[in-house]
Amino acid sequence: MAGLAVSQATTATAADSLTPLDNATGSFDIAGDIAVGGGKVFTSMDDRIIVADTEGRLTGAITGLSDVRDLVTTPDGTRLYAALGGSHEVAEINTADLGIIRRIPLAPYQCPSRLALAEHQLWVSYGCPADSSGGAVGVDLSASIPDPVPTNPLVDAPKIASAGGTLVVADFWDLRVYDIQNGTPTLRGTINSYDHQLWNGWGQVTLAPDGLTAYTTPGSANDFDAWDLTTLTKARSYGKRGSSPPPSPASSPGLTAPLPACRRSRFPAAPGAKTISRRCPTPPRTPTAPSPSPTSPGSRPRGPTRSTTTTLQTVEAAAPPKRWKSPGDARRHLG
Repeated sequence: MAGLAVSQATTATAADSLTPLDNATGSFDIAGDIAVGGGKVFTSMDDRIIVADTEGRLTGAITGLSDVRDLVTTPDGTRLYAALGGSHEVAEINTADLGIIRRIPLAPYQCPSRLALAEHQLWVSYGCPADSSGGAVGVDLSASIPDPVPTNPLVDAPKIASAGGTLVVADFWDLRVYDIQNGTPTLRGTINSYDHQLWNGWGQVTLAPDGLTAYTTPGSANDFDAWDLTTLTKARSYGKRGSSPPPSPASSPGLTAPLPACRRSRFPAAPGAKTISRRCPTPPRTPTAPSPSPTSPGSRPRGPTRSTTTTLQTVEAAAPPKRWKSPGDARRHLG
């Protein structure tokens, strides 16, 4: 998709402006992240960062980059940091003249993708899809040659967020909470999505400025939840998705009424009973995979397995099968 720069109008312009980035800079397949700092708007676009002012006017571009992913600016707006997935590094950029100050190498931590800034500590999510390994590392920006500090290894690049001396790292099913007061991540605890019936895992995550509350969305639902990161419990739910639609009714020759709710019987069918194949959903179960070893990040399975089991439901029927006069008669017979 093409990129767009949208700005809020001032009283002088009297109208909102919409600037298509592809018209001015060429066509791109993917528009990435957006960050604002130093009176400028930065948009990552594949091999470059497009720069505009807050009125939506294009003012320049930062080129010579490789697979630009996430962007983040410092609170004072003087520095921009960009995760470069292609060259496995983070670029530090001066927002005043758009010059690249330095490139921070992350060779042991391939494919950096997401960034979270906490004072002078930059946290980087990494992980290449084909490698089945990932995690998060901390980079001390005050050091001339930063030595990345890793957290627990994972199987994919996680979502990350940091604020107020707290770092959260969310993979598919675990939301890990770390204390980072001294720059070294210390695991405070973990919130498991399955323990709260969030079968699709964790989606997006952000933190309150004090770092005491996390706000999350599950992987593919419209739930919004708040989590107390001191007690590691749910503090509030802002909405729940509706229940799944009922299964489609199954039918069989000679039976015109919808089948009752799917039931599993522990007893064998009576002689001459009619069997009707029904697909009964099997609730997801908490995976029992062992905790990953620090030396073998790929030892944990990629994700939980969800399955559907075909179950036979028996319906007593006389021989020959009886034709019901109405669906109500069939339902009363079936109970």
